[in-house]
Amino acid sequence: MSEHVTTPDEPAWGDGRALSLGWPEPLDSLGITRRLELLDAIRPLRGERILDMGCGNGSYTERLLDGFARVTGVEVEEVRLEEFRRRIADRPDADRFDLRLESAEAVSDPDGSYDAVIAIETLEHVVDHERAAAEAFRLLRPGGALYITVPNRGFPFETHSFMIRGTERRSKWYPFVPWIRPLHRRISTARNYRPADLRALLEGVGFTEVGTTFMMPPLERWGPGRHLRPAIHGLERTPARHLGVSVVTVHEKP
Repeated sequence: MSEHVTTPDEPAWGDGRALSLGWPEPLDSLGITRRLELLDAIRPLRGERILDMGCGNGSYTERLLDGFARVTGVEVEEVRLEEFRRRIADRPDADRFDLRLESAEAVSDPDGSYDAVIAIETLEHVVDHERAAAEAFRLLRPGGALYITVPNRGFPFETHSFMIRGTERRSKWYPFVPWIRPLHRRISTARNYRPADLRALLEGVGFTEVGTTFMMPPLERWGPGRHLRPAIHGLERTPARHLGVSVVTVHEKP
């Protein structure tokens, strides 16, 4: 998800500061493909039922149908959900989707309903990420997996906006702020995470880690990026991966 101008009706952190809800990835985005590939490499995205927390306009959700018989998507922004519904309305397999206006912190399914839960660039936006993690744990069957990608605190450029003296500013003018945690928490409109932060959050509600890696920037919105992409993606196999744009992790419910 990218920058997004916040509004007074959007959710807030505990200190009352607005959280951005971000923007969905374009449907043909390389970022979508890369995140799903990296998650699938840690643990195959296969099963009967999967829940997409924060499905937005379905840019990721549609692709999940390749590995699951039925896909549920929950989203708090009705406009995006309606866009998703309209786009899939004429698909012959549209009945395999279940789309609802619900938050990640309160999903209306019974315990153990899913083989997998996925939250791609979502936890950084929810009001209560501990509650969302606990809800994912509740909804998974034993042995089920939680797939997550979130902004990496090690990436030197914020991918969301900052609020500075009451004015929202484009983050690209403020490099290295993600590395300064107290400052980032004070001015950012979305959280960021280290792998250790995710482990503490998820193990705190009962998950065990399957594997964690990082995604380097896909460089798809910068013309010369296509020439650098092979070298940049190669960094995912080196210690430099810790500078990636996203943390990519899979945790299991015992």
